[in-house]
Order: sequence, then structure tokens, then C-alpha cells
Amino acid sequence: MSQHRILRFVTTMILAVFVALTVVACSSGDTETIIQTVVVEKEVIVQGADVVQTVVVEKEVQVKGDKVIQTVVVEKEVQVKGEKEIIIQTVVSSPPTPVPATAIPLPTAIAINIPEPKNAAGSLVMAIDAVGSGGGVQSAGAGTEGAMHKGITETFFMVTADSAETGVLAETWTVAEDLSSVTINLRQGVQFHGGYGEMTSADVIWNMNDANAGTTPTSIHGQAGDMNALFGANPWEAIDDYTVKATFSAFNPTWTTRELNLGGESVAIVSKKAYDDNGEDWALESSNMIATGPFEIVEWAADDRIVTKAVSGHWRQAPAVSEITWLEVPEADTKMAMLRTGEIDMGEVPLSRVGELAAQGFEVLPAGGRADEIGIMFAGNLWETNHITTGEELDRQPLNQAKKLAWLGHPDDEADMEQAKKVRTALSMALDRELINEQLNAGLGWPTYITMFSPTAPQWQDKWNVDYDPAGAEALLDDAGLERKGNDVRFEIVIYGQPSPSAYADMALAIGGMWDDIGVLTSVQNYAYNIIRPSLVQRTQVAPFLKTCGESTSSAPWDWPRGIKMSSMSRGGFSCAQESPEIAGWLVEAQNEPDAAKRIEINNKMAQWMHDWAFAPGVVAVPRTITVNPKSIQSWDMPTAFQASYRGPEYIVPAR
Repeated sequence: MSQHRILRFVTTMILAVFVALTVVACSSGDTETIIQTVVVEKEVIVQGADVVQTVVVEKEVQVKGDKVIQTVVVEKEVQVKGEKEIIIQTVVSSPPTPVPATAIPLPTAIAINIPEPKNAAGSLVMAIDAVGSGGGVQSAGAGTEGAMHKGITETFFMVTADSAETGVLAETWTVAEDLSSVTINLRQGVQFHGGYGEMTSADVIWNMNDANAGTTPTSIHGQAGDMNALFGANPWEAIDDYTVKATFSAFNPTWTTRELNLGGESVAIVSKKAYDDNGEDWALESSNMIATGPFEIVEWAADDRIVTKAVSGHWRQAPAVSEITWLEVPEADTKMAMLRTGEIDMGEVPLSRVGELAAQGFEVLPAGGRADEIGIMFAGNLWETNHITTGEELDRQPLNQAKKLAWLGHPDDEADMEQAKKVRTALSMALDRELINEQLNAGLGWPTYITMFSPTAPQWQDKWNVDYDPAGAEALLDDAGLERKGNDVRFEIVIYGQPSPSAYADMALAIGGMWDDIGVLTSVQNYAYNIIRPSLVQRTQVAPFLKTCGESTSSAPWDWPRGIKMSSMSRGGFSCAQESPEIAGWLVEAQNEPDAAKRIEINNKMAQWMHDWAFAPGVVAVPRTITVNPKSIQSWDMPTAFQASYRGPEYIVPAR
């Protein structure tokens, strides 16, 4: 592998870190403890149920390429061949002494120097990748969904130890026997921030109808498409001040656990009175998000910081801290420096770097039991001809380029579909997923192979694994009629990886290098996500991009109906820029199937088809973690999150 553009980290710290992660079993609710062991400079990960394994590593490691980034070598021999430098390092490690899973063994050479927090007691600062914008107008793209995870806004349900559909703003609910609608009795006495009064049905129906692309076609809310898929053009109705009725366009059994859940992708409720009293221009300002959560906004400076203060006596959970500042700090080195100086109390630190901080005594917390299972969306493969629910003929403009772009297949041309399938399969075979996981995740994630289907689930079948086989990939491209030309290039491709979180951009660079190796000249783009998003909503994107699309998280149960964002059902909102009539059909079948076991069978068919067609190959999973200063935070018991990167700051117990 000669041109891999991949971060190759060689660490001089000799340490053993035992990370205990709790994974909620998808189908049974059982809890499995995974002990992950990282040994010295060559990181060796041992995963399994209640397993701690001692590993002795004696391996010669070669690091080659145009760039070696953040490399520190204890012993090295440098040989120069032509214009390339080859660094050869021999690493010999001894097994660590087994210790309890709750302990973090540290080398004596590293002094533990946890800083005293610089922020006042009761006041915390967290560095996050991006702040974004706020506001209180759903259809204008108000960041109410992300604000849920900061404790600012609330929606109808949440995941608790008792149930995945514990009522929050919904107190009780009744689904019609024919699954056509639901009647929700709202919790009474819930107050909006800033003295804007009690939440009522008027607030709820205004928010839900404004966010839904089916009732407000101009909506650019993050879940406009999901709400359209669930409710279509059916507006929510007020029965009385505390009762609402929602009519389903296509019933989905996940409506309580995902679409309208604090741990999922939802619409959070803000005050209609605040909007009516002050006008739309006022409501569009980031700080003017008037909601019901345990924290209220003091300041929201878009793309800079959010300052929140605790709501005294909040009906659901009164926070134990008085103030939290959410600070935008995209650079990992800057976050780590701020943790080490006590300027921040917690932060989102890339997995490849958390070991350094853990070795110094910082604590690494699993963020709601979630891992992002990132996959490649081969945008432009729009194979549905008519909308799955309305029957309307679909605009499929990207297919006009099917003959020019090797990964696109036109469903009206069997030969073109077959060639494009071979191309996508070859590009998937060219990925060294183990290496990507080792170098970008410090080995703490795992390879994935099919978007929306986690290999950690008990229903996973090993026949869906994709072996790393660059020679086989080259042979398949030859068979597809895409031989290397005189310049050694078969064809050119672009792949997009968003800059935040940084894992996407780093992964795109790694993939680009691997595709270069098989003669596919790859350009990597990593501009701001808000630039590419309109093309995903409008279905005009044709370049592959990296994304966790739909149910692409390790915590998503296997029986969940899936594929909304890979079908026409999400038209009007975000999509994976791919649409398949097969996926749409299985989605509808699963939505209408009350038996979970039968839904699993349906999804197994979908997984097999996606594997066979390399429709959206997975790459690796990136577990979400938060690194905290133990002098600032005693504990943070985050509720389970199916989609959120972190959530529930109202459950933080401060250390002082």
C-alpha cells in the first residue's frame, strides 16, 4: 500500500488502558460488559463479554507514505529509497498485570497532573466540535433537535431504565386500533423559559406542523423528511388545551423511541407565544429559543458558544450544576490543551487521542452507549420511479450522469447496473477497515460492512463481512471494463467527509489513499456540512460521501423498520442521496408488521440485498465518548441515546 493518506500514530507512552463500555443488547435489553485492553505502543484490542485477555506483541511495523503525522518514534531505522522514506520500528511489549475493570493502570513514567478547574464551582465548560445556530422557528432550521442533547429543549418521550418510551411532554397516549393515528395527552404544568407560560396543545401543533415538510413544504428542519415520512400532509390537531391528535401517513413502530424521543432524531417544542409576541425576526435569533428543558439559554453566539443556566425546580430533573457553557473548539489539540490547563471541564476528544488523556488521569465516559457506524453513500443512485406513498413520479436528475460516473447505475440499463455494482463492490473490497480502525480510532471501534446494520448485533451474519482484498478489487474493476490507462488511472472519483466531527474528514483521506492504490484517482472534499446538505435534501448530490445514515448506530435494535432516508419516503428532507424500490418495499412491510421477529426477517432480506449490491458499504464504527476532568465531574449517567452524541447534562454530578 503505497499512497495511503492515513494518520499513522506511533505512541511513546507505554500504558495499558482498560475501558469498560456498557452496550445495551438490541433485542433483549440485557447488558453486556466489554473490556477493551490497549497494550503499549502497538495497540491490541481484546473485545468480548466479560473478557480481559493478556496479549504479548512482538511485531515489526512499517510506516510509509507521503506524510507521517504526529509521529514520535523511540527507536527507528531510516532507509531512503528513491524519494520515499520508510520508517521501520520494532515494538516489543510485555503483558500488563490484570487489574479490575474499574481501574486504569498507569506507567510510573507519566506524572498524574490533573489540573484544578479554573471555572467557578457549579459552573462547567464543555468543548464540542460545533455549536451551530439556534433560534425558535422550526421550518427555518432552528437547532432545537441538537438543543435537546444540551438539556435546553424537550420532546415527547425519552429512554430510561424502565422503558424506551417513557413519557416526557407526553403523559399518556393511545394509538388507534388500525394504526391510523395517535391521541396524546400532554403533561400539564410544563413551563416555558423566560416566563412565557405553560405549554399547551397550541404550542405542540404549531411546532410539529411547521417542522414537517409534508405540511410546510419549505421547511428545512433537520427532521423535515422524517416527519413527512411519518405524518405526510396530515396536520396535527388540537382536541383541547392538553390533548392532540396526529394522523399517520405511514405508521412506524419507532415513533415513540426514535422520531419523537430525546435520544433520537426529533422535533423539540418551543414557545408559540414567544414567536407571536416578538415576531419572526426576533425568533430567528439564536438565543431566542424558548423551550422547556432543565437548562435555559443565557447566550447563544452561533458557531462560538452557548451559555446555559439551570432551571430551578425543573419538573423532570433539577440540574446539580448552575451553569454550563458549550464552547466550539473543533481542533483536538486545542481541546486537549484546555483540559490539561483546567480551562474546560469536559470535551469531545477523538478516539485516537483519548488514551493520552486517560494515561494522565482524565476519565473517558461512554456517551449514551452509542457508536457512529460510518458508511459510504454512493450518491445519485436514485432507483425508485414513483414515491412509495403518494405514487408521484420522482425527479431523478443525477441518473443523467450514470454513463459518466462509474458508481452510478441506471435502472433502465441492465449492463450499466451490473458494471456500477462491480465498481461499488471493488471500492468496498479495497478498504482496509482494520487499519482505518486502528489508526483513526486507536482500535476502539470496529469494522462495519453495511450501512444501517451493525455487526455487533446478535442478528449479524458473517457472510456479510467484506474482506480486505485490493488484488480482487483490481480484478473486478478490470472485469468491469475499467482497466488502468497510460497514466495508471482507471477513473476519477470524489469523496466528501465533513470536518466535524473530524473522524469523517480523516476517514475520507484514508479511503482516498486506498482507492488511489487500486487505480481510482480520488479527490477528498471536507468543506462545511451546511454546504453539502441542500444537495442531499434536493437529491442532486452525485459524489460519494461519508455519513451515519438512518439507523447507522450500534444502539439501533435490529427489528426497527429502516431505510426511510434511503427511500422516497423522506423526500422533502434529508436523505442518503440514494433511493431503492427494494428498500422502500421492505420498509413499508416492516412498518406494517407488529411482530418483532418477523420484522427481523424482513430486515435480514434488506441486509442481504444491500450486501449483494454494495449499495452503501460500511467503513468503521466510531464509539462516542466524552473526556472529563475528575476534579470537575464526579459522574455523568447519560441515558441511552439512539442518535445523540451526548445527552442529559442535567444528570451530571459535580465533583465540587
